[in-house]
Amino acid sequence: VRNHGLDADISEALNPIGFATNDDSQAFSSWEWSQRLDCLNLVSQMDESLQSGGYEWGLAWERPLVTLLGQTIGLEKAAEYKINAITTAKSYLMEKHTNILSKDYPSCMVTDLWGNFWIYGLPIAAGIIAMCFVVLRHGLNSSIFPAVFISSLVFAFYFVIFEKEFIDWLFGWIKLLPGIALLVILNPIRNIRRIADLEGTEELK
Repeated sequence: VRNHGLDADISEALNPIGFATNDDSQAFSSWEWSQRLDCLNLVSQMDESLQSGGYEWGLAWERPLVTLLGQTIGLEKAAEYKINAITTAKSYLMEKHTNILSKDYPSCMVTDLWGNFWIYGLPIAAGIIAMCFVVLRHGLNSSIFPAVFISSLVFAFYFVIFEKEFIDWLFGWIKLLPGIALLVILNPIRNIRRIADLEGTEELK
């Protein structure tokens, strides 16, 4: 839909066999998929401007942070960013440091890290990501506390998405909290155990 409008054939666009398609197909072509995995293309296009004009040192993160946190307190700038579809660090970097007219372009965690902090952001981000995965591993190994295991399971799917910008990866999990809270309240693991215990009791009888 994003690439071909409302007339797109959804079944074709989501068909995994259709990845390597002709350019006129409504499914993603193999070229499109490779482009979406190539975030360094955008880095290379903006780096000359960054080197000559200076790196942003966090300024590129203003838009996503305002969009994420500002909407909860009714900040007008958050609504303005949403209306103009400029809610990402990438949109700021593209406007200021490239000639790309599109508001969307393939990117990943490296994109906004490089635009903000050059190479210095990469080891810091790697350390944060590593710590998150260590905590996640312990959470997934927790059989004593079902709430910890359920939360870790949700975060496991979230953390592996490298295509996000780093600032979105770092704070985007806040949006997951209502769903996690509901899962913890419902506690499906406890209910499954209870059903299993009841079935075991019935078998003994």
